[in-house]
Formats: sequence, structure tokens, C-alpha cells
Amino acid sequence: MKIIDGNIVDEENKVLLFSKENFATKICEGKTCFICGDEYEKKDFNDEHVIPRWILKKFSLFEKTISLPNGKTFKYGKYKISCCKGCNSLLGTGLEKKVSEGFGGDINRSLSFFNKNKELIFQWVCLLYIKTHLKDREFISDFKKRDKISDSYEWERLHHTYCIARSIYSGVIIDEKTYGSMFFFECDDSEFSEPFDYIDLYGTGTVMVKLRDFTIICVIDDSKIVHKLIDEYLKKITGKVNDIQLRELYARITDKNLRIIDKPKYFTAGNYEQKKLITMALIKDEIRIANYSKRSLGEMMFKLVENLLYKPKEKRLEKLISKQIRLIKKGEWTFLFDKNGKFLQDAIFKVNDENVFLETFKAKMKN
Repeated sequence: MKIIDGNIVDEENKVLLFSKENFATKICEGKTCFICGDEYEKKDFNDEHVIPRWILKKFSLFEKTISLPNGKTFKYGKYKISCCKGCNSLLGTGLEKKVSEGFGGDINRSLSFFNKNKELIFQWVCLLYIKTHLKDREFISDFKKRDKISDSYEWERLHHTYCIARSIYSGVIIDEKTYGSMFFFECDDSEFSEPFDYIDLYGTGTVMVKLRDFTIICVIDDSKIVHKLIDEYLKKITGKVNDIQLRELYARITDKNLRIIDKPKYFTAGNYEQKKLITMALIKDEIRIANYSKRSLGEMMFKLVENLLYKPKEKRLEKLISKQIRLIKKGEWTFLFDKNGKFLQDAIFKVNDENVFLETFKAKMKN
């Protein structure tokens, strides 16, 4: 191994580790394969689906659209990122094939695969996170100024996640303490449920992937600290969760991660004689956590659940929903538990006949 222009390369000049600066300028701001870093002139490209092709096929998503951070939508089938044929093939056989087969059975098989392959799944989630945010380079955020969504990104903050995602190519060893918190939730598959959902808010380090009957929520940059902070809370969930409950769980897990003051520090060390690189974490013995803010949680939660809330036509019912919205924004509402702390098996609010509902509601209030 040797260092060339700040990058660590092997004898064949394959980049094993990009420096933070080169990651930002070459991978994030350049026009290269996002894995190996080679330009279009050097290799053949066939590009990589941001959301894996096996997911698009399984849930018939090619002609459907993903919601972007700018409020616009974009077809999943065209949602791709620059990747050379060799790296695309490597990601397919070395990562996507294993994950798709592991999650290709019933819920029990998927849970078993999750429990036995958390490191592989963590790397896969990191890859999704990197691809979505690199793709943001192509989309306008301010249509008057013509600014791109990614113009506000600090690319160096994604360097650690990139190293994890790219480890299948680089061969960098990932130390056990580097892996983040991961949670597996069994999902309600009712008529109101969407089979696929994906969320990763930039800067939060938290990713959610729903694959019909289960959902994974992963924290990329916490070295399992969030798991310790929220474990007792999650034990109260005693059944399948629905779409709006999943969004709340994502908000609460993300809130825990954002409140960690003493975040782990990540670095890659090399043993040049053994020709090995290892990504490691420095974690303080005592971790400071910022004070809980109901308002901060509420605002994030409302942003996540807004499009899932019931949209009434009747004015009287609209007042009831408005009250719910105010409580959500103030951080004083939960879709997960009732007032006694018991898990809610059915938290999705749907009304077939608004007038009948209101009359029933008024009768209950009188009693």
C-alpha cells in the first residue's frame, strides 16, 4: 500500500481509501463511478439504480415515483447514479443478491436473516444512504436561483458512511464498534398499508426501509448508542406497526440520535506490512445527551406523517383533525400508545361516512 495524492492505494493503484478532500471533489463533485472513482473515458458505464432493481421489480415500482426533498417526484426506474459495469456487477453479486435472497421469504425467514447478517445489512443501508444523497446533485431545490438540493451538503460528513458502503470494493475491515443501531419491526399489511417505503433525511444519519411485512430502521453514525437509549421504550410495542406508526418510530429514533452530544469519532488505520486497512470508532465512556425537546420531535414527526393524516371534507371533522395536528406539532401526540401506555393495534384513522362518524362521536361525548 502507498499514499498517492492523499489517497491510500494498492500496488495496482486501486484506491482503497479516498481522503475526505478527494471524496468531496472527485466522487461527490466530479463525474466518475461513485465506487471506484474512474472517469467515463476509462471504463464502460451502465449505472446503478439508487433503489435496488430487485426492490423495483418485487414491488412494481419502475413507473411509480419517489418523493424528493424539493417536494417534486421522480420515476424510480430512472432514479440511477453513475457506476461502471464492473462495480455495478460487484454490488449486484456481492451485496444485492445476498440481501434480496435473505429477504425473499416469509417474515420469520427475514427476521432470521436480519439477526444473522446485521453487518451485511448495515453496509447495504449505508450504500442506499450514499446513493440517494449523491443523486441529489441532479435535482433543483430553488427553481428561482437554480440551486441544487446538494448545494447545502457538507460532503465530508458523508465520508464515513461512504467508506462503509464501499468496503465491499475496497476490502477495508470494519471494526465491530463501528456498526450502528438497527431495529426490525413487523408491519401491518392491511389495505391502507404501502408495501414499500424509504426515508433518509440528510444530516440525521438515520435510514428507514420498508419491504412489505417488515421495516428496518438504521442509525449509521451512533455505534449502537441509540439502541441503549430507546430499548426499553421499544419493548412496549407488542404487535405489528402500521405506516403512520413507522413514521413516528423513525422520528423518535432520529431524535435520540440527534441529541447525542458526544458522537463517536470514526477513522481508518492501516497496517502497511500486512496490507490491511480497518475502520474504527472512538467512543467516550460517558455519553452526554441533550435535553429532550417536545417541539423539535413534534415538528419532525409532523413533517413525516403529514401526508398520511386523514383529510376531512366536513368542516366539523376538520376541527377535530386540526386539534390533532396542533398536538403532533407540539410533540404531545403519539400513534403508538394509548393514555395508559398500551400499544395501539389500530392507529390509522379512516372514515367511510363523515356525517355518521360525527353523530356517533357526539353521542359518545354525551355519555
